[in-house]
Amino acid sequence: MPKIAFIGAGNMASAIVNGLLNQQVATPSDLACLGGPDDTARLLSARTGIRVCADLPELLDGADMVVLAFKPQHLASADPRLAGLTDGKLVLSILAGKTLSALARVFPRARNLIRTMPNTPGQIGAGITGWCSQSALSAADTAIVQSLLNALGRHVAVNETQIDASPPSAAAARLTSSNSPRPSAKQASPPDSPARRPTNSPSRPLSARPSSWSRLARNPKICATR
Repeated sequence: MPKIAFIGAGNMASAIVNGLLNQQVATPSDLACLGGPDDTARLLSARTGIRVCADLPELLDGADMVVLAFKPQHLASADPRLAGLTDGKLVLSILAGKTLSALARVFPRARNLIRTMPNTPGQIGAGITGWCSQSALSAADTAIVQSLLNALGRHVAVNETQIDASPPSAAAARLTSSNSPRPSAKQASPPDSPARRPTNSPSRPLSARPSSWSRLARNPKICATR
């Protein structure tokens, strides 16, 4: 596994680190992090053994991939040195709502940019993450991205417009329900059971209704999963 640097050490960064280590895709020596003024980076380092760095130059020296895991609103005030420090590196963002074009303004010399939208279950490795890249990924970079996203659960490559149009929670719920056993014809359901309710019933949660993303996630030709 290439060296991966995490800018930010909150819940989602911690989930990725946990997944990479638990799946033995990476070792603690492959990973490093840099946090904000709080002690999240120190705590992550103490718990997992990954390296905690004092500044960006130390963090990014020798890293091949950079994971952006800080608060989305901080992108606009990101350190201008990042443009040079990420030259030639693969940059993956988990910043909600930040488009590839917004990322490109801060990381203009990155090897490639990947925008992802993980959902909350990803914090326990049971999520589904939609992702897209600025340009076509090489086979090697595709393998790196997929290995990292596997740490959060399932993942599906989509067009960037679909990331904002279809929330991952809907896809996750649909995937979960599609894997559940269904009653056979011999097992009649009571008239008021969920299986017999109309699909437009108010009691059916929105997250369980079909979405374009959930259909994509079930298509093995375009869905890269573990």
